[in-house]
Amino acid sequence: MAVNSAELVRLLRLDQSTQLIPIDPQPLPIELVATDTPIESLVAQGLTRRPELAQHSARVAETLTRIKQEEWRPWLPHLHAGYSGGGFGGGRNSDLQNFGYRGDFDALAIWQVQNAGLAGARSLYLASVIDFNQAQLELTRALGDSL
Repeated sequence: MAVNSAELVRLLRLDQSTQLIPIDPQPLPIELVATDTPIESLVAQGLTRRPELAQHSARVAETLTRIKQEEWRPWLPHLHAGYSGGGFGGGRNSDLQNFGYRGDFDALAIWQVQNAGLAGARSLYLASVIDFNQAQLELTRALGDSL
């Protein structure tokens, strides 16, 4: 108890002569799981909350989102906006008069045609479907390994 007290005093940066004394001499038990829960339920809960299953589930969701993006990609443009401004001026030859300020705003909508148009878009869509199927298979295999 004295060693733990000294370590806590050091971590809290208190005066080294301070001695901490616990209120309860015996540590109280902490109940992490209800003791009346059946063990089968706890095992099933533990298997479904494994980090690799969450990783595979996230990959499935990500590939499904990519499929939806590829379905809409040929029909939606890329939008770009920009602004430029500053001092402009000058004249002919070496005349440095007539300075003023100017600002320009640009907005663009660009449709991108990849790999011969719709055929290329279709191949990108099919590639994302293949990635989705692979992610689902990896999730199924990880679930099977956990059981």
